[in-house]
Amino acid sequence: MPTAPHSFQLLKHVGRRLRLQSFVTTLHWSLIITCGVYLAALLMSRLTGLFPEWFSPMSLVTIPVVALVSAVVLHRRPGLRDAARVVDQSSGVRDLYLTLSLLETAAGEYQPLVVQAAESQAPKVQPARVVPLTWQRRHWQAVAFAGVVALAMVFLPQLDPFGKVAAASLSTERQDRLNDSRVATQLRIAEIKKGADELGEATEADQSIDQLKLTFNKMQPQEKRLNMESLMDRQRELADQWKKLATDPLQNLLKADRQAQQQFGQAEEELLQKWNKELQSGSTEGLQQELQSLKDQLQKLAKAQDPLEKQELQKKIQKKLETLEKFAQKNLDSKPLASALQRAMQQMDLSSLDNLSSEALEGAMESLELSEMELEDLAKTAQELKKLEEALKTLRMAKRLNDHEKLDGKECQKCKSLSDYEKLYREMLSKCEGGQCQGKGKCAGCGQCQGGNGNGAGMGGRGIGEGNIAPEDNSITTEFQTEQSKSAVTAGKVLLSMKSKGQGERGNVAVDYQQLVNQVKLGVSEAILQEQVPPGYHDQIKKYFDALEPADAPK
Repeated sequence: MPTAPHSFQLLKHVGRRLRLQSFVTTLHWSLIITCGVYLAALLMSRLTGLFPEWFSPMSLVTIPVVALVSAVVLHRRPGLRDAARVVDQSSGVRDLYLTLSLLETAAGEYQPLVVQAAESQAPKVQPARVVPLTWQRRHWQAVAFAGVVALAMVFLPQLDPFGKVAAASLSTERQDRLNDSRVATQLRIAEIKKGADELGEATEADQSIDQLKLTFNKMQPQEKRLNMESLMDRQRELADQWKKLATDPLQNLLKADRQAQQQFGQAEEELLQKWNKELQSGSTEGLQQELQSLKDQLQKLAKAQDPLEKQELQKKIQKKLETLEKFAQKNLDSKPLASALQRAMQQMDLSSLDNLSSEALEGAMESLELSEMELEDLAKTAQELKKLEEALKTLRMAKRLNDHEKLDGKECQKCKSLSDYEKLYREMLSKCEGGQCQGKGKCAGCGQCQGGNGNGAGMGGRGIGEGNIAPEDNSITTEFQTEQSKSAVTAGKVLLSMKSKGQGERGNVAVDYQQLVNQVKLGVSEAILQEQVPPGYHDQIKKYFDALEPADAPK
């Protein structure tokens, strides 16, 4: 068969335009039908309250997507013969191109004539005139219909005759609350891990204690003033760190034993006191065991199938969580730990819902893991606080040795830990201060027992003595003289004295009393600031002087 390249190129071009025209037409009707179906479903949902979660503003995107997919799948794909018919009708050549498209299956000597006629006519045919692609007025119908659906989405009221909307809203709110709690837990876990990585093994307290050891090693007995300046620098640094930690809720551990019975009752007092003592010593073993027991029960709850068994486990876990949360909030005053346990309790409440059960239990497990990390952080803080108190105690002993010009860094060559320094300084103080704790005390006679820790034999330190009267020798001559101050009375004579009931005039007694109290408090505050009073006594001293204030004293 003779070839006709121009004619077949024309037919292919016209065929593509026919297919595009078919796609646009199909898309037009698909969009109208899809909008109609969506509008009907939206009306049913708004009037009955069924499936309200399906019809959010984002769901409007499904209309053009469904219409587009339908048009791609359903539009008609015209062939070469369809294009030939359209060209013949547009050009008025009486089936010339249709005959050309059938030459492959036709026989006869007229084929060259047909090809010649088609080729001569092909340059005169314009595909755009044969199949025009123009925006028609009916296409606006689909756009208008889509606008009606959008307006119905915005202004159509939502009815709830069966309570379905309220239930769906509550479920969404619970889901959002669960997601928010899990995000908060994960952020806090990441924050703790980041802080641990940045801090490393050596804490700020350890670094300060190492600097204190180096200072001790550099001491020279003859340089009393320089020694005191170096010791005061180290003391200020340690005191600042102690104050930073002491303002933390950890200092409330000292009050926990008294609060335990008031908050939880006699039955749980022993357990709570055990936790308190462990935390004060820097251990969280008891609390960690309790949290591990809760995690085991959570795993058991996740696998339980019996509704009664699940309900019983939920009650037990919830009760333990409440006890731990109250302990963290009331006794420890640890807000991060209390927040983690509160989230675990909220997630346990949500675990009773079927649609949130597994996800809520996973969130509760994460919250318990966070609680373990918070406890470890709390224990580390307690350990640092204890180290700082021991360092301040040893530093005060060093200052006393420096007063006797006995503070020598060469004596500390074998000292490695802070306890080694404390032991060495205690022995040196016992020698330079005359062995004040000799007897049956716990140490060999250090001034440290002047605080009341020694068991002296009567003339030792201010400890618990064995009684009896201290020996005295009255034959020894001393320079003591008994004198009495002779004060002049200048107020004049009392001419008349009367007693009467009623409120008297305000005199100067209360003012004088207040001035004396303020002077004593000022001296004590100065001693506290100069770290002359051990940190453990600060709260009790402040309470004592606050109790001395008159009820109507000006603040």
